[in-house]
Amino acid sequence: LFRSWQAHLLLQTLKQMPVSNMPLLICGDFNSTPDSAVYEYMRRGNVRGDHEDLRADPCGLLKQLSLRHSLCMATAYDTCNGREAQYTNYTEDFKGTLDYMWFSPDALAVLAISQVDDESQLMQETALPSSTRPSDHVSLVATFMFHDAPVDAQEVRGQADRKSTRL
Repeated sequence: LFRSWQAHLLLQTLKQMPVSNMPLLICGDFNSTPDSAVYEYMRRGNVRGDHEDLRADPCGLLKQLSLRHSLCMATAYDTCNGREAQYTNYTEDFKGTLDYMWFSPDALAVLAISQVDDESQLMQETALPSSTRPSDHVSLVATFMFHDAPVDAQEVRGQADRKSTRL
Protein backbone atom coordinates (compact mmCIF):
# COMPACT_ATOMS: atom_id res chain seq x y z
CA LEU A 1 0.00 0.00 0.00
CA PHE A 2 2.72 2.46 0.97
CA ARG A 3 4.62 1.70 -2.25
CA SER A 4 1.49 2.49 -4.30
CA TRP A 5 1.26 5.82 -2.50
CA GLN A 6 4.94 6.54 -3.25
CA ALA A 7 4.50 5.69 -6.95
CA HIS A 8 1.45 7.96 -7.05
CA LEU A 9 3.36 10.87 -5.49
CA LEU A 10 6.26 10.35 -7.91
CA LEU A 11 4.06 10.42 -11.01
CA GLN A 12 1.94 13.33 -9.77
CA THR A 13 5.12 15.33 -9.16
CA LEU A 14 6.45 14.52 -12.63
CA LYS A 15 3.13 15.42 -14.22
CA GLN A 16 3.39 18.90 -12.67
CA MET A 17 6.78 19.60 -14.26
CA PRO A 18 6.77 22.85 -16.27
CA VAL A 19 7.75 21.11 -19.53
CA SER A 20 4.86 19.37 -21.25
CA ASN A 21 5.48 16.12 -23.11
CA MET A 22 8.87 15.77 -21.43
CA PRO A 23 10.41 12.33 -22.12
CA LEU A 24 10.59 10.36 -18.89
CA LEU A 25 13.09 7.71 -17.85
CA ILE A 26 12.49 6.41 -14.32
CA CYS A 27 14.87 3.68 -13.20
CA GLY A 28 15.19 1.98 -9.88
CA ASP A 29 14.29 -0.57 -7.27
CA PHE A 30 10.53 -0.32 -6.85
CA ASN A 31 10.40 -3.20 -4.33
CA SER A 32 7.40 -4.41 -6.32
CA THR A 33 6.93 -7.47 -8.50
CA PRO A 34 5.25 -7.38 -11.94
CA ASP A 35 1.99 -8.63 -10.39
CA SER A 36 1.92 -5.79 -7.82
CA ALA A 37 -0.41 -2.79 -7.63
CA VAL A 38 2.60 -0.50 -8.12
CA TYR A 39 3.51 -2.15 -11.43
CA GLU A 40 -0.13 -2.11 -12.58
CA TYR A 41 -0.45 1.56 -11.64
CA MET A 42 2.73 2.57 -13.45
CA ARG A 43 1.88 0.53 -16.55
CA ARG A 44 -1.88 1.01 -16.90
CA GLY A 45 -2.42 4.37 -15.22
CA ASN A 46 -4.74 2.89 -12.62
CA VAL A 47 -5.15 -0.09 -10.32
CA ARG A 48 -8.08 -2.48 -10.37
CA GLY A 49 -10.21 -1.93 -7.29
CA ASP A 50 -10.05 -5.63 -6.44
CA HIS A 51 -6.25 -5.85 -6.61
CA GLU A 52 -4.91 -8.00 -3.78
CA ASP A 53 -2.36 -5.33 -2.74
CA LEU A 54 -5.17 -2.86 -2.02
CA ARG A 55 -7.16 -5.08 0.33
CA ALA A 56 -5.30 -3.91 3.43
CA ASP A 57 -5.76 -0.17 3.88
CA PRO A 58 -5.42 0.43 7.66
CA CYS A 59 -5.16 4.22 7.37
CA GLY A 60 -7.94 4.60 4.81
CA LEU A 61 -5.59 6.29 2.32
CA LEU A 62 -7.02 4.64 -0.76
CA LYS A 63 -10.57 5.70 0.02
CA GLN A 64 -9.41 9.32 -0.19
CA LEU A 65 -7.13 8.87 -3.18
CA SER A 66 -7.76 8.12 -6.80
CA LEU A 67 -4.81 6.04 -8.02
CA ARG A 68 -4.87 7.30 -11.60
CA HIS A 69 -2.41 8.98 -13.91
CA SER A 70 -2.38 9.86 -17.59
CA LEU A 71 1.32 9.35 -18.33
CA CYS A 72 2.02 6.65 -20.90
CA MET A 73 4.70 4.40 -19.38
CA ALA A 74 6.39 1.15 -20.45
CA THR A 75 9.42 -0.79 -19.26
CA ALA A 76 12.54 -1.45 -21.30
CA TYR A 77 12.69 -5.19 -20.61
CA ASP A 78 9.00 -5.87 -21.25
CA THR A 79 9.17 -3.82 -24.45
CA CYS A 80 12.18 -5.74 -25.80
CA ASN A 81 11.50 -9.23 -24.40
CA GLY A 82 7.74 -9.26 -24.06
CA ARG A 83 8.27 -9.84 -20.31
CA GLU A 84 10.30 -8.45 -17.44
CA ALA A 85 13.70 -9.87 -16.53
CA GLN A 86 13.23 -13.12 -14.61
CA TYR A 87 15.42 -11.89 -11.75
CA THR A 88 16.62 -8.46 -10.74
CA ASN A 89 17.05 -9.42 -7.09
CA TYR A 90 18.49 -12.78 -6.10
CA THR A 91 18.91 -13.48 -2.39
CA GLU A 92 18.38 -16.53 -0.22
CA ASP A 93 15.00 -15.15 0.91
CA PHE A 94 13.71 -13.67 -2.36
CA LYS A 95 14.29 -14.36 -6.03
CA GLY A 96 12.37 -12.20 -8.47
CA THR A 97 11.93 -8.90 -10.26
CA LEU A 98 11.85 -5.64 -8.30
CA ASP A 99 13.78 -3.27 -10.57
CA TYR A 100 12.54 -1.54 -13.70
CA MET A 101 13.49 1.00 -16.33
CA TRP A 102 10.23 2.89 -16.97
CA PHE A 103 10.13 5.22 -19.96
CA SER A 104 7.79 7.30 -22.15
CA PRO A 105 7.23 5.16 -25.26
CA ASP A 106 5.75 8.10 -27.16
CA ALA A 107 9.04 10.02 -26.82
CA LEU A 108 11.67 7.29 -26.43
CA ALA A 109 12.39 3.99 -28.16
CA VAL A 110 14.39 1.12 -26.64
CA LEU A 111 17.14 0.04 -29.02
CA ALA A 112 18.70 -2.69 -26.89
CA ILE A 113 18.84 -4.17 -23.41
CA SER A 114 21.48 -6.25 -21.67
CA GLN A 115 20.42 -9.77 -20.82
CA VAL A 116 20.24 -10.58 -17.13
CA ASP A 117 22.38 -13.51 -15.99
CA ASP A 118 20.53 -16.78 -15.87
CA GLU A 119 19.86 -18.47 -12.55
CA SER A 120 22.80 -20.89 -12.80
CA GLN A 121 25.20 -17.92 -12.85
CA LEU A 122 23.40 -16.09 -10.05
CA MET A 123 23.44 -19.10 -7.70
CA GLN A 124 27.14 -19.96 -8.11
CA GLU A 125 27.73 -18.72 -4.57
CA THR A 126 24.18 -19.47 -3.34
CA ALA A 127 22.83 -15.93 -3.80
CA LEU A 128 23.76 -12.28 -4.29
CA PRO A 129 25.80 -10.41 -3.28
CA SER A 130 28.74 -12.58 -4.18
CA SER A 131 32.48 -12.28 -4.68
CA THR A 132 31.89 -11.10 -8.28
CA ARG A 133 28.63 -9.16 -7.83
CA PRO A 134 28.66 -6.57 -5.02
CA SER A 135 24.88 -6.07 -4.83
CA ASP A 136 21.86 -8.30 -4.29
CA HIS A 137 20.39 -6.61 -7.39
CA VAL A 138 21.56 -7.24 -10.95
CA SER A 139 22.35 -4.36 -13.28
CA LEU A 140 19.74 -3.41 -15.83
CA VAL A 141 21.15 -1.70 -18.92
CA ALA A 142 19.31 -0.31 -21.93
CA THR A 143 20.01 1.93 -24.89
CA PHE A 144 17.31 4.46 -25.77
CA MET A 145 16.84 6.93 -28.58
CA PHE A 146 14.53 9.91 -28.88
CA HIS A 147 11.67 9.73 -31.35
CA ASP A 148 11.53 12.67 -33.73
CA ALA A 149 9.54 15.49 -32.19
CA PRO A 150 5.98 15.59 -33.51
CA VAL A 151 5.44 18.34 -36.04
CA ASP A 152 2.90 20.92 -34.96
CA ALA A 153 0.55 21.57 -37.88
CA GLN A 154 0.10 25.26 -36.92
CA GLU A 155 3.87 25.75 -36.80
CA VAL A 156 4.25 24.22 -40.27
CA ARG A 157 1.46 26.45 -41.65
CA GLY A 158 3.09 29.48 -40.05
CA GLN A 159 6.44 28.63 -41.67
CA ALA A 160 4.73 28.14 -45.05
CA ASP A 161 2.95 31.49 -44.69
CA ARG A 162 6.24 33.23 -43.86
CA LYS A 163 7.92 31.60 -46.87
CA SER A 164 5.11 32.63 -49.22
CA THR A 165 5.23 36.25 -48.02
CA ARG A 166 8.98 36.40 -48.69
CA LEU A 167 8.64 35.32 -52.32
